[in-house]
Amino acid sequence: MNKIQVIFSLIAILVGTCIISISKIVEEFSVIMGRAAYQAAAAGSYSPEEYYVNLSLNYWIGSLLILCGVIVLCIISYNKYKKIL
Repeated sequence: MNKIQVIFSLIAILVGTCIISISKIVEEFSVIMGRAAYQAAAAGSYSPEEYYVNLSLNYWIGSLLILCGVIVLCIISYNKYKKIL
């Protein structure tokens, strides 16, 4: 049973890290694409705030997955340590 918990907690950490990484890439990419769209249209003034994408929910979900994975790993290792003593 412990192996399954370890595997799921490591998967949760990996998925959380991927969510945060992909969200950061999308956030940066949207600003770059906004600048390219502005240059192609050549109208008005460019402002990075106009192309800001709110991905705070993704960051929260990724952080919670990482935190839950770490907590489960700590509980498993504590239980193993307790059995040894």
